[in-house]
Amino acid sequence: SRGPAVSCVSGIVAAAELRTPAQAYFDSRVGWSACLQARVFDRAAPPADIPLFPFAVGHYGTGANFAVNRDFAMGLGGFDEALGAGSPAGGGEDLDMFFRVLDAGAQLVYDPAAVVWHRHRADSDGLAAQSRTYGIGLGAWIAKIASDRRTGPNAVAAAVRCAPAFLGHLSRSAATSRPSDDLAGLLPDALATPLWRSVIAGFRAYRAALREGRSPAPLLGVT
Repeated sequence: SRGPAVSCVSGIVAAAELRTPAQAYFDSRVGWSACLQARVFDRAAPPADIPLFPFAVGHYGTGANFAVNRDFAMGLGGFDEALGAGSPAGGGEDLDMFFRVLDAGAQLVYDPAAVVWHRHRADSDGLAAQSRTYGIGLGAWIAKIASDRRTGPNAVAAAVRCAPAFLGHLSRSAATSRPSDDLAGLLPDALATPLWRSVIAGFRAYRAALREGRSPAPLLGVT
């Protein structure tokens, strides 16, 4: 699993502390330390348990803990300047890189032995802002995929082909986004805002980034 085809490695992101309701909610929501099994993701061998592969980018890790081969990444065009911190999207550059690595035919390894500690936002306002930024970043990345003449139709076809699994994923995501009963009264009402609203805002953010003249990294893929 550490051969020459591996161009990206991600790992566990564990909570450095869980002393506030905001931190407890965030840690349960993202599940960054939930998977303890190493996995190798390869476009040539779609995993049976991920019907929307390779578009189900949440399975591959997070930007808080990953490394990518520099030469390979530069060959892909580097990180997308229309995504990530400093752009209207505010995020999504990690998801984009994960997808582009796989789309280009390289392997991505999730290795639970690679561990970093993350200090989650401790206050409710910070949590709400972070949650919204994550949704906007996801939406911006989806906008990029949907607007590409090659990946757009492929993504739609995958969603239609796997409609039951896709709808089930949306339902589970909506359920897990709601705070548990013991935390609900301690967190801001903004967390009850449906994720899709932030995602739609991400569509607009991606268009805004392009209008600013930011250069989107290409989706090279393999044919």
